[in-house]
Amino acid sequence: MDDGTLNLYSMETLRGSSKKLPAPIVQEVEDERPRQRKGASNRSTQVSSSAAIRTRRISGDSLQWQQEKTESIYRELPDGLDMKRLLKILRGYGEYPEKYRLFIWRSVLRLPENHVAFSVLIDKGTHNAFARLHENYPIKSRRLLRSLERVLSALAYWSPIFGEADFLPMLAFPFVKLFPNNHLICFEFIATVMLNWCQKWFEFFPNPPLTILGIIETILSHNDRHLVEHFVKVNVTTQVCF
Repeated sequence: MDDGTLNLYSMETLRGSSKKLPAPIVQEVEDERPRQRKGASNRSTQVSSSAAIRTRRISGDSLQWQQEKTESIYRELPDGLDMKRLLKILRGYGEYPEKYRLFIWRSVLRLPENHVAFSVLIDKGTHNAFARLHENYPIKSRRLLRSLERVLSALAYWSPIFGEADFLPMLAFPFVKLFPNNHLICFEFIATVMLNWCQKWFEFFPNPPLTILGIIETILSHNDRHLVEHFVKVNVTTQVCF
């Protein structure tokens, strides 16, 4: 959003459409050539049967691999957590209990908690892009300001493009408030979100992300055509909003 906030929606997860896997496709090959000799016909039938068996075997292996991959998603959670139950809670209440929310999301995202790699980034000190962070983003709490500065610096050292993203402090600050005493988890949370949901933001960097803005404009046109027509009349485009 233009104010730095980030809204995430996973419609596929909410619908639960990924639970059912498609049935395997089996295709049998028939030889339509005229039968010249009985022996040749028998050989053709054997080839056709072999091809069908191989197709079934490949399709079955593919289906089994997909099932194992899906099941691994449910198995890799810590003891006491079940993805199916978590999805039911999320669909029923729209959120997880506040007491366990951070633990659940840490588990669902499967953060690597790579202390060694993060220590290397922290040891580099404050990044030049955020040396004057206190001037551009004044925060009353010195502790939060210091935490935000360290996390942003680590992100900028990890990927230089983050040092040029003006919106990053506003995006990162809510995560810093969630994890003021755990900079590693905060860093990995933001990195996971950026890698999985924000990659297309940087396709035309430093220009606005035209692909994302085009998608937003299409969705808005579909849901509120009159509002889009009003924006057009007053020369307001998605790039202006960005």
